[in-house]
Amino acid sequence: MSQITIESAVMELEEFLDDVCLSGCHLIPSYRMDHMKSLASSCHELGLQLAEQTLHKMIDEIAKKNNQLQFDYEAFIHHYFTLSGYVEIIKTKL
Repeated sequence: MSQITIESAVMELEEFLDDVCLSGCHLIPSYRMDHMKSLASSCHELGLQLAEQTLHKMIDEIAKKNNQLQFDYEAFIHHYFTLSGYVEIIKTKL
């Protein structure tokens, strides 16, 4: 298991947020879902609880879309901006 730092986790979170912003949330490929789960795990290890929880909420919303054809865009966007704001706060503390 590789050692992850807060700085590298923040960079990964920013890349993830950029990807979602550019590609949208209509089509989330399975590799991105796997990356989200891995990133949530890394955030858990680093004590970034809000990032971990928010990623899991986003994963849950995507699962609703994939499994039940239900998708709450408003909730997903809320989680997106929560995570984005949290990343910005973390960056000010580094």
